[in-house]
Amino acid sequence: MLFFAGPAHAGQSFTYRVTTTLSTQASPAVSTLVLTWAAPARIYARISGDGSAPAIDITRAGDGTLSVTASAASGSADAGAIATLLAQLDFPASVATKLDGSDHGQFVMNVSPPTAPAPQKSPAPVAVPLNVDLISTANSATLIADGNSTRRDTDSSSWRRGGGWRSRDADSSREDSSQPAGIALEAVFDQSGSLEHATFRETFPSPTKGAQPIEKTLTIERIAT
Repeated sequence: MLFFAGPAHAGQSFTYRVTTTLSTQASPAVSTLVLTWAAPARIYARISGDGSAPAIDITRAGDGTLSVTASAASGSADAGAIATLLAQLDFPASVATKLDGSDHGQFVMNVSPPTAPAPQKSPAPVAVPLNVDLISTANSATLIADGNSTRRDTDSSSWRRGGGWRSRDADSSREDSSQPAGIALEAVFDQSGSLEHATFRETFPSPTKGAQPIEKTLTIERIAT
């Protein structure tokens, strides 16, 4: 089954709200992207609320990945922001694709902690082992993945659906003074394979000794229009 973001059929238009929350910032960043599949086979994207900017051409690769066309990238002021949003929308499907048809898998993902303020040295990317499960029904598929940089035997049950990390993960973080980097992902796709919603959380050690870990949460919602 192919997993992807955006409309599944020509004539459909999907709207996604993307919210990024960083524990060190007071307010989240919110963007709304509209993806339209126009006949016969062209897909367009525009940032909702930017009425002066026209929709731009995007393409969907054979693996479902969305990207801005070269002509749009050079001719649209919104191209960079749209490309970033497309990469965020693509991420849950890319994890599902790594399973290669299986309903369970394990692999390693590199995550980059937030840039540290000068004169501190920014930490290097961290390798996080992930445990990934895909639960399929007749009407949907749910992807669940989690892991942290100190666990060799990852266990997807540590991710409480809709509620974040279980207390035992929080306890293990307090016991481990190194503050491991952690990842938790939950994504739901409809029966066509199109992304409905997803939550992706990254937890990083703070660059300040003794401070709370830094959490970055990305929430994707397909909203009715």
